[in-house]
Order: sequence, then structure tokens, then C-alpha cells
Amino acid sequence: MGSTKKKLKAISSINSGYMSRMGISNDPDGTHYLLQSRNIDNASLSFDVHSLKRFKPNLSKSDKVLENDDVIFLAKGSTNYAVHIKKPEEELLASGSFFVLTPDKEEILPAYLAWYLNQEVARRYFFRMGTHGAHMPVISRKTLENLEVRLPEMRIQQLIADLSELSEHEQQLLNEIKKLRKELIKELTMQLVEKDEGQNNE
Repeated sequence: MGSTKKKLKAISSINSGYMSRMGISNDPDGTHYLLQSRNIDNASLSFDVHSLKRFKPNLSKSDKVLENDDVIFLAKGSTNYAVHIKKPEEELLASGSFFVLTPDKEEILPAYLAWYLNQEVARRYFFRMGTHGAHMPVISRKTLENLEVRLPEMRIQQLIADLSELSEHEQQLLNEIKKLRKELIKELTMQLVEKDEGQNNE
């Protein structure tokens, strides 16, 4: 069986992120964490849950606490991206800038969906269909729902998801190596300066 296409609304439920009419302040005794776009590292598309605001939300029936294998999609701003949520250890809510997707796993793997939403084919669609000229560009629910997603066989989806994860891990390691190299060079050059200073004082 080859690749097919289906609209996103046919293979995933779509919910809005948590909306609050009032500003949210950090509460050490809060019951939930709020994930905002500013908390996500754009390079690795990851976040540290313990750096998020903690608060006590006034939840409605439409508000969805993030669960394992949900995918969040940033719909507001000039850069749109998706993040695969993996086994959240805390009660976590995505802010109103996001849509929360719960994929039908018989149709599409969550990791593959997040990968697909971050690809150029999806970006071109969002750019073409999104609002422009506004203070903050926005991807509407209807636009997201009508995105056509390519659905290869599950084994191909898994392969793509695995390769994407390996690539992300490789990039993290390269960034760490770059950081360590910079620190090493800084330390070595400082040693040279101190050694030269010591010789001049003899």
C-alpha cells in the first residue's frame, strides 16, 4: 500500500490551548504548569517543564491537559512549529498560542505528525493560507484542519520519526561539543596569558 493523503481533521482531534482572561502569575503552590512559546528552544523544539509558570487554572470542559503523544502546534507568530509531547511528568497546559492535536494512532504516529508539520510542504501551506499584514500572523483552526497530510505506511512513518529523533540528538551533541570546545579554548588561552605574565615577572 502506497502513501495516501488525508486532511488533518480526519486523523486528529484539534483543541485550542488554555485561554485566560487575566494575566497569569507564578504560584509555587499551583497545580498546573503553563507552556508558552517563549519556553521552547526553537533549535531543539524542547522545553524544561520546571522553568514554566506554575498556577491554578480555572479549567473548562474544553481545556485539555497535555498527555503523552499529544502534539502542540504554535499557530500565532511569524514562525509556526509543532512539538511532540512525550510522557509529561506534570499537569501541563499549552497556552492559547497553541493548538493541541491528539492524533489517531491507527492512522498516523504522533512523532511523524510533528515532523510533517515542521516540513517545508506544510510551512508553504501555512504561509499561503495564514493571515498576513497583521500585528501577529495567525493560523486559524480551519486552515490547520484542512492541511493535507501525506500518510505513508506505518513502518515508513516510524522510520522517518526515528531518523528525525536521531538527527535532533546529533544536533544536541554537536551543540554541546561546540560549547565544550569554546570553554577549552578559553581556558587554554587564559593559561597562556598567565604563563607569559609569570615569565615577565621573573
